[in-house]
Amino acid sequence: MSITLHSRSVAPATVTPLPRLVRHQIDDILADADDAPVRALILGPAGSGRSSLVRSVSAALRGDGIRVVDLGAAGPIETVPANTVLIVDDAHLLDDATLQALHARAERTDAALVVAVRPDPTRPALAALTQELERSHPPLVLGTIRVEDVLADPATAHVSRACVQGMVDRAGGLAWLVSTSLALHDDDCAGPVGHHAIDEALADAIAHRAASLDDDLRGYIEAACFADAPLGGDELIERGHAAGLLRRNGTPPPTVKAAVCASAPAERVLAGWHGGAADDEVGEALAGVGDGRVAAFLLDRAETTLPSDPQRAIGLFHDAQAAHAPLAATTRGVLIAHHLLGDLDAVSAGLDAALDDPDEQVTDLAAAHWMARGMAAQADAVYRTRPPRTFSGRVQAALAALAVGDGTPLDALTAEHAPASLSTADTAAQLLLRGLAATLGGTPGTALGDLARASDLCTAAGCGRFLPELPAVIAAQCAINVGELDIAKTVLADALRGGQGGIAGRDRLRLWSAWVALQRERAHDAEAFLADAVGSDRPLDPRDRLLADALRLATARRYGDATDLTIAWNAARDDLLRTSFDLFSLLPLTEFVVASARVKDPTRVEGFFTEAAALVEGLGAPIGWGVHLHWAGIQRGILSSKPEDLPPHARVLVAAAARNRIAAMMAHAGRVWIAVLAGSVDADAVESAAMGLSSVGLAWDGARMAGHGARRTDDKRIAARLLACARQLHPREEQVPVDTGATTPTGSVSEPNGPLSPREREVAELVLQGKTYTEIGATIFISPRTAEHHIARIRRRLGATSRSDLLAKLRAALAGEDTSGAPYSATTESDTRSPAFPLIPGSPSPDPLVGGDGQGGIHRRGDSRTSLTV
Repeated sequence: MSITLHSRSVAPATVTPLPRLVRHQIDDILADADDAPVRALILGPAGSGRSSLVRSVSAALRGDGIRVVDLGAAGPIETVPANTVLIVDDAHLLDDATLQALHARAERTDAALVVAVRPDPTRPALAALTQELERSHPPLVLGTIRVEDVLADPATAHVSRACVQGMVDRAGGLAWLVSTSLALHDDDCAGPVGHHAIDEALADAIAHRAASLDDDLRGYIEAACFADAPLGGDELIERGHAAGLLRRNGTPPPTVKAAVCASAPAERVLAGWHGGAADDEVGEALAGVGDGRVAAFLLDRAETTLPSDPQRAIGLFHDAQAAHAPLAATTRGVLIAHHLLGDLDAVSAGLDAALDDPDEQVTDLAAAHWMARGMAAQADAVYRTRPPRTFSGRVQAALAALAVGDGTPLDALTAEHAPASLSTADTAAQLLLRGLAATLGGTPGTALGDLARASDLCTAAGCGRFLPELPAVIAAQCAINVGELDIAKTVLADALRGGQGGIAGRDRLRLWSAWVALQRERAHDAEAFLADAVGSDRPLDPRDRLLADALRLATARRYGDATDLTIAWNAARDDLLRTSFDLFSLLPLTEFVVASARVKDPTRVEGFFTEAAALVEGLGAPIGWGVHLHWAGIQRGILSSKPEDLPPHARVLVAAAARNRIAAMMAHAGRVWIAVLAGSVDADAVESAAMGLSSVGLAWDGARMAGHGARRTDDKRIAARLLACARQLHPREEQVPVDTGATTPTGSVSEPNGPLSPREREVAELVLQGKTYTEIGATIFISPRTAEHHIARIRRRLGATSRSDLLAKLRAALAGEDTSGAPYSATTESDTRSPAFPLIPGSPSPDPLVGGDGQGGIHRRGDSRTSLTV
């Protein structure tokens, strides 16, 4: 017999589907009713359909002609015949004497007895009765309904599985909540919106049930609703479950949680929340209460959450606003959250209204917003329109002014006495000021100490969220501009590890870490940093997109071919339209300048370059900021065949050579390079200049210059020497991918069992020609010892067990490999794509190795085979 429960409540009728196990148990009991006494224990919390099941079982037994009597009409229990089924509902409400009499009947295995009870662990007499009945038959346990139970019931089978799943999840499977949800469910359900309406309809019933409990149990259930994890206390958990408000594990389902929090007095909600972890549903419950304490608490919680989880903070700010928190504070908080999330359009949409708020945070936010958009002039205008009053605010204003080439505010602040009592953040700001002032002087190297300490303190104090530029980036740029790449790497790594700038600064630190890695000839590290930044959840803002574009251009220019560079250039052109360059983005600009000359599109960045030169000139032409800009000007002149563009930049570098190491290296290299292009190749001078460039982060340029020297000399020994120098400075065929932050020594090779590297293929060809270690070294300009190492690695990779086996496997490997997959660009001796290069009157024609992209390369004279382009 199948039984479906229907209550006698008002329409719509509540339908309580039976668990499938209970259905089978009932069928077994009723099937044996003619041969054995009917004995059953029905256990279930409040609202589980316990009484409805009792009535249905009673009716079924009567229908089969079995005598049934209810406890209320039976008279003394002792007088009820054994073969008459005694029906007892709500046994937990009986006194102990009656329970003992029922226990005595239960001890008689021939006496028929059906008892329905709500569990109550506090009553020994009730526990004894239930334990006795369980010896006859497993109890019929109600209280939890699953999706399959609902779908199997004919009365509810028409409801879609998705809706049933949603209602069961919200109700936590508690039977009375599921059955009531089903009764309230509309066939024209609107999905989650409709289910939210069901929750609202149940709220009063849940609140009433919670209010009817004793103080201890009600307080426990409220505490469970305010907490994120189950609380201790087995007895209270059992009682809470029996009341139909807790799952068996002690956690409240979402519907109960929302209803209890919404109905509890604000004092108890706040006390509960202070005692446990935050919860979004509690925030929703507090919203709209209109209590000043609630508003203050929600606002504080939102501001605390803001740095780590801005998306959640937005919801809390809205909750605080609904609880009548000050509009200015909540609006400001929401805009800051959008800024941290990288949603610049949302900030733009709300910024105009927020500017009525005199709070300095709004000023800093507006300036940071314009800096992120690559509009430093607008950021400076914000501070001029709303002059900050605090020391840290004035430092930020000075940074914004400096970004557009105005050092007056910086000078004024530097001349002032520091505040009597400086916080950590103010101390960082003071060090930043002092360091920046030093970068504008004649000895920028002295600024590094102050800038590095400013970065460390800013990280420790958690500042930098709204600075026009992160102190770590400023320190790294200073280090790059004086050729101290290891310091730049360390400063950025420390800032990344410490979370400088918070969520908004993380990707910028990654991008600048990529820039330093590229300068240090760690291409794979650079690619890893770039991938992390581009692939993060926070979208790159226009300023950082331009930096990412510059990194792609730099990578393509050093490690790709003309096609790679053209693709990168075409992808970057649109971003040039959406931003501008300021003092803190001069280094990315230099890459655009050189790349534009390489792709024959120099006019696209001509205006940016002119403005940047004027900006640096307006600051007094500090070599600490302009050194790479002048070097880019020289490179552009060389690539564009415009010798008249070189002298102004060369004069600046020569003038600064005595005070700036990197300027000295550039000035010397410039003189040597011009001599090389004029056909005068001094091997010692070329090698020295190339090594000097490499020592300050310009190994790529040094390799190019050595390559040019090798092509413009008729002395094969000098050419070989300069080729070896170029290979040493830019050994890209030897690089392998490494994890971010890790390094692999130059000279490491491909993974075991992988394809031969380009260098290994070259060695393999010579081995097949029968050459010795010494002959191999002399041929490709490496030491015999290095040749031996290469051959040992090739032997291991191919799994060769003997010399004859090695030779056979080398022939097979070289025959089967496609050298077009080599990780570098290649040209041949017959490649004559480049135009004439009349840099100096009477100078020889350009190298055939200078392709249509204008890039220099390396070839061995007399060798028509494919060879490395640097």
